Amino acid sequence: MQQLTLGQKSDYELLQLSHRLEKGLLIANPRPLWGWEKANRIFELINEKNDSSFSSKTADAVLSAFLESKQNSVFEEDRKKASQFLDATQYCPVNYIKQGGVHRIVKDQFTVQEQELIVRLFNTRHSCREFSEAKIPNDIIINAVELANRCPSACNRQPYRVYVLEPSVLEDKLSRKLQYKGDKTLIISGDIRAFSTSEMLDWIVSPSIFAAYLTLSLHSLGVGSCVVRKDLVKSSEYNKVIRTLTGMDESEQIILEMFIGYYKDEFVVPVSNRASAKEIVKFI
Repeated sequence: MQQLTLGQKSDYELLQLSHRLEKGLLIANPRPLWGWEKANRIFELINEKNDSSFSSKTADAVLSAFLESKQNSVFEEDRKKASQFLDATQYCPVNYIKQGGVHRIVKDQFTVQEQELIVRLFNTRHSCREFSEAKIPNDIIINAVELANRCPSACNRQPYRVYVLEPSVLEDKLSRKLQYKGDKTLIISGDIRAFSTSEMLDWIVSPSIFAAYLTLSLHSLGVGSCVVRKDLVKSSEYNKVIRTLTGMDESEQIILEMFIGYYKDEFVVPVSNRASAKEIVKFI
């Protein structure tokens, strides 16, 4: 694809580099002088962008955490390097707590009741194709997306976007009725330029994982969903209509469509029987 030849966007490069530094900070006694090449590149990109975007703020926090770790390093060469970096760049570290670096987790023991709730959440989620007429407030969708964004994401790049459309608008633009529809139609895209050419097709993986989490987070908030891919190939008229309505960037590719709505008091869903885990898993 042409967009691949344009290289990685600086926002995504910052997030990727920041995550790699964060992973290094997990090591109690890393090798001397590790991470400085990434730190220098982060500083360079922050200055080039000169903005207060999410990626810049995250990178600033991680760089500050990295420099603090180097100032307290057991290796004299790292402590010296940190002083030289700060003198040469005049960089002002930020308060990075909760924004970057690492934090310690104390293991919580799940109660039996909590485990049962999680199992119930998974077992009661279905692909729903009929919904109540109640309108979903925007805040509910925002809450669901925030929950879903806790999903695994390649080097924390979060290369997905969610576009919320009214089905009636889609029908008007298409001059036809949709086979299935809910209160809202969600379009989830993946940004090709979050990745390098060596990571071909990874732009499909992270958004797909996010979408799976989103079905569960919506379900936890009482909202049903159904994921579809029909008519979304790039050459289709439907794809073109969606791109025009959303104004999505050329580097974004539509991954899937999801229609959502509040559950009816009673409704039917396909059984969709699942194979046993023993048929899926192979222990080596």
